[in-house]
Parts: sequence; C-alpha cells; structure tokens
Amino acid sequence: MDVLASPRETDNWRSFFSAAWIVIDAAGAADKRLRQEAGSAFSIFDWIKRSEHGLSAIIRDLLDPNGSHGQQEIFLQLAVKQLFDLPPDMALDNLTPCTVVAEQRTYEGRRIDLLIDFGSQAGIGIENKPWADEGNKQLEAYAEYLCKRYKGKSYSLIFLHGQEAEAKSLPDEIKKKLEPERRFQMIPYSSPSGRSLHSWLVRCAEVCQADKVRWFLRDFANYVATQFTHTQEGGSQVMPRNQAKQDAIVRFVCESSSNLDIAFLIYETKDRVVKSLIARLATRIVEGLKSEQGWKITEKSLVTDPMGEYSSLTWAPVDWHGSPWGVRLQSQKTGAKEFKIGFCAPSDKVKTGDRDGYKAIEDDDRKILGDALEQALSGINEPVTRDNPWWPACVDLPKGIQHWQTYSALKKIQFALEPASGCTPRDDDLIDGKMIDCFLTDAFRSVKAVADQVIKTRAIQPMPEA
Repeated sequence: MDVLASPRETDNWRSFFSAAWIVIDAAGAADKRLRQEAGSAFSIFDWIKRSEHGLSAIIRDLLDPNGSHGQQEIFLQLAVKQLFDLPPDMALDNLTPCTVVAEQRTYEGRRIDLLIDFGSQAGIGIENKPWADEGNKQLEAYAEYLCKRYKGKSYSLIFLHGQEAEAKSLPDEIKKKLEPERRFQMIPYSSPSGRSLHSWLVRCAEVCQADKVRWFLRDFANYVATQFTHTQEGGSQVMPRNQAKQDAIVRFVCESSSNLDIAFLIYETKDRVVKSLIARLATRIVEGLKSEQGWKITEKSLVTDPMGEYSSLTWAPVDWHGSPWGVRLQSQKTGAKEFKIGFCAPSDKVKTGDRDGYKAIEDDDRKILGDALEQALSGINEPVTRDNPWWPACVDLPKGIQHWQTYSALKKIQFALEPASGCTPRDDDLIDGKMIDCFLTDAFRSVKAVADQVIKTRAIQPMPEA
C-alpha cells in the first residue's frame, strides 16, 4: 500500500526547489556576464544548417594531412592512435602517402562518406550517420567493397553515428566475423567514456598550434557535445548543457544529506514523469478526435503503455468492416522513439508484396495516397514513405518531436498540458506555430481528409488477409 507524503515532506521538497532555483538564477546571471564580456556562447556552428554532408566535409579536411588546417598529419595520427581501434595487421607507422576521399564510389555505384587510402598499406572507410538511419544493406555493401579493394592488405570500416545505432544494415553473421578482427567498429559522436568524435576533437584542439584552427576545433567539439552528448542509457535526452548552472546544482546537492536525498528521489522518479506526460498527451489527442462522426479510436496503447515498442493511437472509420485500417500515430522503438503518422495496414498479418505476394494496397493507389498525404502534411516538412508494406503512406514526425522521451519534446508536451498562466509561448514550445496536442490532432485530421478524398473516391479497399 502506497503511503502519502506527509505535509512536512512536501514542505521540504518545496523548500529544496525554491533554494535550488535561487542557486540556478545566480549561476545564470554570472554566465550571462561571461557571455557578454567574453562571447563564451558564440559559435559559428549555431549558424550552419544541419547537414550530414557538411559534417563529413569538415571531418574529411581535419583527417587530411594536406587539409586547410595546416597541421599536417597530427590530427590523422591522433585518430589512428586514439579514435580508431584498428586491426593488428594495420601497421601505420608511416601515414604518408595518404589520400582522404569524400563520397568514394564503390564497385556497385554506392558512395561511402569517407575513405582514408594509405595506398599499398591499407584503407579505412568511414560511414557518417549523425542523424539518419542506414540504407538497405548499406554497411554490408561497404564492408564487401573494402574487402575487395584491399584484398591481401588491411582495412577497417568505421560506422560513425550520432544517435543510438545498431548497424542494422550489416547482418549479424558478418558483424560477428568482422568485429573480433577489428574490420568493423562503431564509434559514437559523443560518449561519457571511451572513444568518440568529441574526445578526438578535444584532443586535436589541445595539440593544435594555430589559434584560428584551435578555436574552430573547440567550437566543433562544443557543437557535438550539445547536439549528441545528452543521452543516457536507453537514449533518453536530458536538459541541454549549461556548465555554470550544472556546477552550481552539484555544489547545492552536496551541501546536505537532505538535498542529496531529494535529488536522488527526483532522479528515480524520472521515468514515471516521462510516462505520465506522454500518456496524458495521448489522452488529450483521443479526446480531441472523439467528435468526428463515423470515426473512432480503435487502438490506444500509447495511453496504456506509452513507452512500449510500437505503442500507438489508431483512428479508423467505423464502416471499414471492423478492420484496424486507418490513421495511426506510432513509435517504432521501445521508449517512445521514432514516431511516425500515416495510413496503417489493415492487419499485422498482412505480408509484404516482395516476399509473399500480398500487399496492403496496390502500387498505383499507394502512389496517389502518398502524393496526397505529402501535400496534406506539408507542415511536417518530412518526406513521405511509400514503400513500407505496413504503411502504404506515412511520414516521420518533425525532428523536435520524433523522440518523445527527449527533454525538448517533453517541454513541448508539458507546456501543452499545463500552459503557464499569462505566459506567451516561445518558438521552442511550439511545432509549426501550434502546441503539440493541436499539431498532432490536426495531423490526424489531415490524414483523415486524404482518406475521405482519395480512398473513398477511388473505392480503395484493404486487400484481404492471406
């Protein structure tokens, strides 16, 4: 039986938060002065458009002994010795001659992001995926290419990833063969410990002799830390780093045992807070869709199990023969990650056309649905997927709300559920000018409108199960 918190405990918690905010405000004021006097928060990377190709170009130049940085092979040497875990037979005592090529074409016409070619000695391929997932059989094809190109020599394939990564495009049997030989390795953009792009950049800045390049490296390292560092076990993103405020909180928590007790209680409650916010948002969306005549919520695991794999809300017309065909908002991974919205297939038993001869919907109709959905959801600004057998037409949610366990997404959810009285929403609180509950409810209705106009007009019906 749960025991309610006593009034004294509640008062202690309120006092803790009040005192903590005083400390945070003081640290924030000091940080503001430092920004004003030293420009400590300014970085060129804040003005550069997010681009995988742009980051690859920067990394390529830093690894190139002849790069514009002018530091010769020193950065490459640090990468070889401290960033990469290379095969024992890759003895790179002499790093020249060396060529660093971007977008190296493979024998099959694919393009690997970076190739460090040591001529007669060895080769290192780098596939850079800061945000996107791998393509179909992508890493498998690159591993095969390097094996053929450097037959009788030595090679290694580096998968440089910014998010949680599984190397899904490399079959397990190949991975189990290559990893012990160090022919394949995964390196994160940032990590609390161990090898990472961030730790390499920090080391490069320490040894760089050119002031201009050194400041660039520091800004690049800070950018990587801000964009990619803030993940804990399970991929949960935490509050963006503000070193001054964090240092102040550390000192405050360590001042007394009661502060430490409350801090750990808050930490242990984090997952319940996340689940509660997501379930309440899902309930708000369900309530917002109830008024539509002829449509009903047929599945709402996002309310009952918000962190489960494939947790979803499904909204379908009542006259489609009881089939769960309809509009679906669904996470693709455990932990409220990788949300998408669109048309869902009529059953989880529908097989793929490639394998078993069954499809959720004919290809011509799939294209029409996809084109109509792309126009209806233009505000999401993400490409529509048309080749998923379970989703005839769907779109990923915008980056800011694709992973709901992240700090930025939870802030939007909390603001929508409990908007501060008299508080004007900031851009960070909104998606396309709307609060997240309104944005998602409108997205459901946009997909429904496509269903009304396209599916019924063309008399499209879900194909029968096998």
